[in-house]
Order: sequence, then structure tokens, then C-alpha cells
Amino acid sequence: MLLDKETLFSDRQALAAGNSANVVQVQRGLGDYGIGDDVSLFVHTDTPLAAALTVTLQMAETAAMATPKTLGTYTAAVGAKGVVVASRIPAGATGKYLRLAYAGTGLTGLVTAGLVKDVPNR
Repeated sequence: MLLDKETLFSDRQALAAGNSANVVQVQRGLGDYGIGDDVSLFVHTDTPLAAALTVTLQMAETAAMATPKTLGTYTAAVGAKGVVVASRIPAGATGKYLRLAYAGTGLTGLVTAGLVKDVPNR
């Protein structure tokens, strides 16, 4: 899996409830990112999750993410480690900016998350 700094939501970010450190700008010309494009979301943790993690993929028309819309919600179980979320970008992703929101209580460790062409097996 090749990572690109421009498509990373989190790069070894301390895992806590809240938003990803980065907002990813996507090309408007790509249209509906979920159809015909081999773009996947991945979320990787460096230590086993001490609590269930909910990850929400959001889109908006501005980088400030003032009125984000939810594209998808993913859950990783307690004890999961490594690639805990791997999913194609859902249909309907037509916004110009994307970010992740992390939710859970007692979250620890570091998270790396972003958009990639292919995600390794879990």
C-alpha cells in the first residue's frame, strides 16, 4: 500500500474522539468517487483498540467543513489492530473536501488513515 501525504486524514495522530488532523481535498472533476474509481479508505491503528472505534467519513463543499454530510460509518471492535477499516469510497461522494470523525471512549494509541488505491488484507 502506497501512501501519499496529500490523501492522509491522519498520520500517526493520537487516537481520541474528534476529527482527523487533516481535511483531504479531492478533485471535483472525478465526479462520483464511489463508482468506477479504485479509491479506498483505510484506517490503521498501532496498538489493539481498548474500546470500540467508530469512524465516520464526511464530505463538505468547503475546507472548514462547516456543514459536513456523512458518507459512511465504520466500526472497529475492541482488540482490533492494524488495518481496522478498509472500504471503497461509497457512492455519492461528490463533495470537494473529505475528513474523518473518530468516536469512542478510552481510545489510545496512534492512527494513520487515508485514501489509497489498494488496501492490504487485514
